[in-house]
Amino acid sequence: MNPFFQLTILKWWMCGRHLCEPRIIFYPKLVILHAINDLKVKKVDVNEQNPQAIGFYEHIRFEIINRSELDGLGKPYPILHMQLG
Repeated sequence: MNPFFQLTILKWWMCGRHLCEPRIIFYPKLVILHAINDLKVKKVDVNEQNPQAIGFYEHIRFEIINRSELDGLGKPYPILHMQLG
């Protein structure tokens, strides 16, 4: 499978509101652990307006390393750049 496609799926899993609920948090955690261990992902971008996602990544040892005022499409959505610590 194409790594870009896998990361797109990972982003969808992590951004889907219904997948951030505590009772099913193990699904995104399994996906991100697969990305870290098998795909060697070390950095992620997280919407600053999504505290659940920020908390999730901080819980699995990601740290904020930078902040952008605009998202990747140039829209005014602040993005936190996080790196595995």
